[in-house]
Amino acid sequence: MSERGERHARTARPGEKFTINLQSNPSTGYRWHLLYFDKSILKLITPEFAPKPTNQIGTAGIQQFNFEATKEGTTNIRLGYKRSWETETMKSNEFFVNVI
Repeated sequence: MSERGERHARTARPGEKFTINLQSNPSTGYRWHLLYFDKSILKLITPEFAPKPTNQIGTAGIQQFNFEATKEGTTNIRLGYKRSWETETMKSNEFFVNVI
């Protein structure tokens, strides 16, 4: 079952880099999947995972999506939290980006 997600907005300038940080626990099989963004307006630099500092295996952390604004325009970034073998997302997030 898909849970209605959060919506966020931000403004950037061409050449500006920014990061989206989301709580994640990949050891459960769930992780954030990038579902959509306009590749003519934004460039995905790197997706990364930063675990919380602990000695325990399977700890949660922050999943990071690093972007660069490449040209003026408006796009949204849609992300879904799901297992890779499942089609439905457990929850979602949407970010509206206005590059000016």
